[in-house]
Amino acid sequence: MRARSRLASRPVPVDDAWTPALAEREAAALGVALGPAHWHVLGCARELRAAQGAVPSVEALARTTGLSLETIRALFHDPERDIARIGGL
Repeated sequence: MRARSRLASRPVPVDDAWTPALAEREAAALGVALGPAHWHVLGCARELRAAQGAVPSVEALARTTGLSLETIRALFHDPERDIARIGGL
């Protein structure tokens, strides 16, 4: 199933269609090279999404991951858009 994200300009897969390989492709399209810190943020974002039923804020991700807002913003060009798109949220 595909849904249109309000943050993305094109349809992105919903949770049940997400795979790490898809995340790699989406990240590459956004110019983001995924490393361990990226995967940590994405994993936490997906867990929070599943638990809360909503895409988590960057502030919530900072609290959950233990990373600073500045670090998360440095990892992703546009954190709100990129995390949602790459993470299949």
